[in-house]
Amino acid sequence: MIDGKSYSEIIFQPDISLGKLGIGLNILARWNEDGFRKKDYDDAGNIIRYVRWAEKGDKPLYARLGTLDRAILGHGFILNHYSNQGTDTSKNILGSEIDVNLKNSGVETVVNNITDPRLFGGRVYCKPLKMLKIDIPILSRIDLGLSGVTDTEPQQGNKDSLTVYGVDLGMPIFGNLLKVYADTAKIQDFGHGMAYGLGGEKHIGWIDANLGYKIEMRNLGEKFVPGVFNSLYEVMRPGTSSLSSAKKSSGWYGETSLGILKAINMEFSMENFKEGEPRVHGGLKVNSELISRITKKNIGVSFSYDQVREKGDNLFNLNAKNSVTTQEIIYGLNDNVILSYIYRGIIDKNGVKTKTASLATKMAF
Repeated sequence: MIDGKSYSEIIFQPDISLGKLGIGLNILARWNEDGFRKKDYDDAGNIIRYVRWAEKGDKPLYARLGTLDRAILGHGFILNHYSNQGTDTSKNILGSEIDVNLKNSGVETVVNNITDPRLFGGRVYCKPLKMLKIDIPILSRIDLGLSGVTDTEPQQGNKDSLTVYGVDLGMPIFGNLLKVYADTAKIQDFGHGMAYGLGGEKHIGWIDANLGYKIEMRNLGEKFVPGVFNSLYEVMRPGTSSLSSAKKSSGWYGETSLGILKAINMEFSMENFKEGEPRVHGGLKVNSELISRITKKNIGVSFSYDQVREKGDNLFNLNAKNSVTTQEIIYGLNDNVILSYIYRGIIDKNGVKTKTASLATKMAF
């Protein structure tokens, strides 16, 4: 129902990869007895789902314009797995991620919508000792980062901007296997928090598996929420009012991921605080290569769940408030064309449910 009128709709989302270049489209058709709804094509952002160059962390350039699914700045203490899509998933948002990664310095940027910008984020970082050509074992690897994110309208009609800025420090110990780090951040006019931890990743050759992990302790002052810009931020649009009730607390945050034989990928993250509303995320993806060995069909499935937990909520309660559930089933028509069915269920802070389903095609050459 739009403007008091009912519409039928079809969403076509081709996804094309050409080397480092990735292009995704979002072609929407709505119609009723009066014909097609032409307003859906007034904004170019509704047609272009994303254009991507390279992957996050690649040198010297990573860029993505369009839908942002899991944007992150630094270690994620301020902006973590941010998605620029709200409850209306049929409307594509033309956001941007642009990173420049040089040998000893770099910059990361995020904008929610370049056609109507509201949220801006950035991080600059460097390896100060290496830039000064000071060679000290292990210590020369230290990187220092400065981050800031601001939302000029964090709640519909609320012009009280939400700004968070911080400093981070990291030092690899054993290559990618172990990195220690620390973050501190301040929400302007509200509270302050800090975190310190370790993380890394390891390839296990004998089972062809990739294991990633992060464990950190968090000390949070009053009126501070870590990772406030996250996967549920645009769904909830909490504004600044919710920060006033955030209590001083401490606790831990952990995340882990496991990919086996390039066929099964699992990820899980969770917060545990004495006070507040911790978040939980889980995901499972079974790639088509595994199922095809059994069924001889190119079929893959994936599932993800995000929730901001209230006291008394059960873990992975799929009907909980402040949650997003996404399911996808893919079917390979041939080696280059994949048909995808995507279901997304959203339950906002008031318990209002929004469900969307779409069919998409993905092409790779």
